[in-house]
Amino acid sequence: MTKKTMLQLNAMFADTPAANITAAEMRDLIDTLAPVYLATSVSGAYSLNYASCNIAELTLTADLTNFQIINGVTGHTVRVTFIPNGFEMTGSTGIHWEGAAYPLMSETAGLRDSYQFYYNGTLWIEISESAGIGAP
Repeated sequence: MTKKTMLQLNAMFADTPAANITAAEMRDLIDTLAPVYLATSVSGAYSLNYASCNIAELTLTADLTNFQIINGVTGHTVRVTFIPNGFEMTGSTGIHWEGAAYPLMSETAGLRDSYQFYYNGTLWIEISESAGIGAP
């Protein structure tokens, strides 16, 4: 985030009681507004660090035996897109999937499965799913 963008955000609040926003509140606002993208290859047990990104594209190179998202911030969301390449997710921790079970991954090479999660302070809750998305 550039200094200019930070000044623009601060100016948005100039006419409101929030004009005296703290540095921590500004970081929270920036984290909410500014997407931070991560693309990486994963297998086995993998922990996605929310402190490092809020949009992730994970290419499976073998089965994902345990997936979790760490360092969540209450009220924030994260979007995770999996590129399974014929591999599967066989476990997860700290995530409440729709239907209460982790999903079956797309089996066709190159297809993507995308999920959005909301952090309630305890669990990441799946709030949307798009499975079998074609390659961009």
